[in-house]
Amino acid sequence: MKRFAAHISLLLAVVACSSKKDGELAVNPYATEHSFCTQWAKAACNPAVVGKCSGGGADTDACVQSQTNYCLANLPDNYAPDDAKACVEYVKSAYQDAKLTAAELAVVRDFGAPCNTLSRGPIGAGSACVKRSDCDTVDGFDCIVRPGEPSGTCQLPVTVGGGDPCGEPQLICPSTHYCDGNNCLTRIKEGSACSETQPCAESLRCSEVNGSSICVAKSAGATNCASNDECSSGVCAFGIGASVGKCVAELDLGVTVSQCEDLS
Repeated sequence: MKRFAAHISLLLAVVACSSKKDGELAVNPYATEHSFCTQWAKAACNPAVVGKCSGGGADTDACVQSQTNYCLANLPDNYAPDDAKACVEYVKSAYQDAKLTAAELAVVRDFGAPCNTLSRGPIGAGSACVKRSDCDTVDGFDCIVRPGEPSGTCQLPVTVGGGDPCGEPQLICPSTHYCDGNNCLTRIKEGSACSETQPCAESLRCSEVNGSSICVAKSAGATNCASNDECSSGVCAFGIGASVGKCVAELDLGVTVSQCEDLS
């Protein structure tokens, strides 16, 4: 009798736990990593995307499963659902026309803003970190790593102006400048020497020229490329399995485009 009662108690506990989880998902469909990624995938797999990536087919379920797996494999650590809805809404908007700009690619492939605040890392303010998700991104913290350094610290970033001091760990320079450890200096101009700690202007890239690292112009449309950073548009389109792509204004999804591998 006691054994029977114990089995009943265990069964009720399992049912209660399952009901609680189901209740949480009903209230917040982004509550868990898997539920969030399912919502992400449904936002991405609209009819236009499914049609282009499947060559005119309509296997939405396959797209959702594939994109869910992509999301789960790339979702930053220490997931927190606070800002998940805004992220999924952006993903839906980005994929709406089955074309992706550089700004949209940064979000749907690399979890850029507004999808960059999905982690509530365990590392506190001022403590050492190696990546953004180590910190509490929900409350605005970021892992600020100085160029050339292997790690940084969790800080509430404060952007200062060009020429201003940047030596304090929470201070960051505007995108037009870089911190040399003391002040925000203008990024390196075309034709000048560059390095990891001396980055080029945003319209340029650091490239090997006759054995030296020099800032050169980014490539225009229809030019061969090996990464998005090489293109002035910020978009290098790759065919499936290809290591060399072409610079394009925006990525137009299709059966031969590499990004469709996890959208079909």
